[in-house]
Amino acid sequence: MKRNMDLVYKILEFTENKSDFTSPELPMIEGFDQTIICYHIKILSQARLLEAKDWSSDDGPEWVLTHMTNYGHDFFENLKQKTIWETIKSEFKDASLDTIISVSKQLAEGWAKKKVNALLAENS
Repeated sequence: MKRNMDLVYKILEFTENKSDFTSPELPMIEGFDQTIICYHIKILSQARLLEAKDWSSDDGPEWVLTHMTNYGHDFFENLKQKTIWETIKSEFKDASLDTIISVSKQLAEGWAKKKVNALLAENS
């Protein structure tokens, strides 16, 4: 199964907007089958972006999410910057999740440095 970055984004967005952290849940995301969503929750948990529980049974996989980690919030904040998200989708679509996390951080840091330099130039 291939990782789908659009689904990764939608799961992170769902988790960020989740208000009840006491009950784990499996989001229903239009256009994606439950097995694929569970797989993506599992890999996002393995990458330490989400906290999730494995409720798998004989009926199949059932990874449910509980909440986003601080690391996940940082990563998702980077993805919400349109230029970073578009760059990752076009230039790094086949990269590993570790690479995508690293690239998003580097792109965000580069953007922040440019912003700081522009602010410093205005104030001098």
